Amino acid sequence: MKYRNSLVQTFVALAVVSLTPACGKNSAKDSSADSAPTASDSWTGTGSAAQGRSFDTCRAWIAENHRADYEMHACLSVERVDPSDWENYFNLQTELKGGFGGVLPVGDKQFYILWIPDAWESDMEDRTLIFDLHGSGACSAYIFEDWYNYTSFSRQYAIAALQWAWMQYDEVAGDYYVDDPDGFDSAEDVYANLVAMKEDILAHCPFDDVSFMYYGHSAASAISFEVGIYDAATEHEGGERLVNSYIADSGPGGSDTWYWDDDSDLSYYGTRYWLFCGTADGGTCSGMEKAQDSLEEKNATVDRLYEEEGRGHGIFNKDGSYHSPDDPSDAQIALFDYIDGIAAE
Repeated sequence: MKYRNSLVQTFVALAVVSLTPACGKNSAKDSSADSAPTASDSWTGTGSAAQGRSFDTCRAWIAENHRADYEMHACLSVERVDPSDWENYFNLQTELKGGFGGVLPVGDKQFYILWIPDAWESDMEDRTLIFDLHGSGACSAYIFEDWYNYTSFSRQYAIAALQWAWMQYDEVAGDYYVDDPDGFDSAEDVYANLVAMKEDILAHCPFDDVSFMYYGHSAASAISFEVGIYDAATEHEGGERLVNSYIADSGPGGSDTWYWDDDSDLSYYGTRYWLFCGTADGGTCSGMEKAQDSLEEKNATVDRLYEEEGRGHGIFNKDGSYHSPDDPSDAQIALFDYIDGIAAE
């Protein structure tokens, strides 16, 4: 899906540094799943102030670690500029309204766009950070743009949009593409990078009481079902759960995948999902119905499968009846209300 709106991003310094993973907080159970990557030691502090974390330390960490020079990541630019113009493009950026953020490295080769609303520095309650993952043929900047436009002021969500594919620029086509099937990270790598992102954010920002959610569009919706297996197994082993719920938008995956095999004894241990599809998106709704059945057979909790009449590929897709950020659709409102409800629990 192509995104047509333009936006400006918050970029504060161009420093190339290594990130040191820290720790996060959460809950625990017992043991399972040998192959699942696990988070490092749990966060055991008595609160943000006790750990020396504040919005000042958060801003300073982002400023120190922000960088723009990612090989094969031309899609960082929402203006779709040629990679040779990156330096000039980034120098022209101005501050996003209503918050602060930057582009931070994670893992061996990837990055994420982090944005935090200014309103979080008040006594705002029930705060939510959304891990946003793009689909195939799209980029972190595009999925970031949707969530920023629709929720940054109306819902005050923080956004962490992960780039999980290596994108290249085709000068002839004037577009971006994934170099090969290996251009996408595996579910294991995606999970490990999300864990590292959360740990770094919690280590530097006063977000102990924040609700973390996963949103995946298309291919990232499909991979959420495997990422959820790693997440559930980690908690079952005694670690912490990555997110409170997974939002899977228009990507059913395959019913013949290893994690849904009839002979598999893997369990989601109650992992929560909110599913979406548009009826104008080919057979996606049929696939999402099968995904719901498979999830529930493996002990996941599907809070809702929302099938929107006339919508195309994705809840923000412009097919069908277009709704601007100032006038969100019923499906979008239902999604945002669900996220708010999770945070208030």
